[in-house]
Amino acid sequence: MNLLYQSIAEAEAGVDAGYASIQDLKRNRNKPMNNQPMIPDAETRAKSVARLRDVCYMFDAQIMALDELIAQVEAENRNNLLNVYRRNRGQRLLEEYKQKQLTIP
Repeated sequence: MNLLYQSIAEAEAGVDAGYASIQDLKRNRNKPMNNQPMIPDAETRAKSVARLRDVCYMFDAQIMALDELIAQVEAENRNNLLNVYRRNRGQRLLEEYKQKQLTIP
């Protein structure tokens, strides 16, 4: 028989409630029976909102630092001799290709 107890007195009387022990029933007696989430009070919500705001500010600061690092790496890549050589070679080959296309009737 799988009954849910309404009070600890029923559990102590020996009615089977589906709990492993009377201690489980005592632990769960103040929990809602419908598994609905409880809405926290205003103070708890305010603390949670403040913590989330702080976390967002910390993430924003880290994102800005990463953006600066990315900009530095991109600037270094643009000035790298190998990349400059490849970029110039690519432009030279493109100009040669355009000239060939213009001379072909």
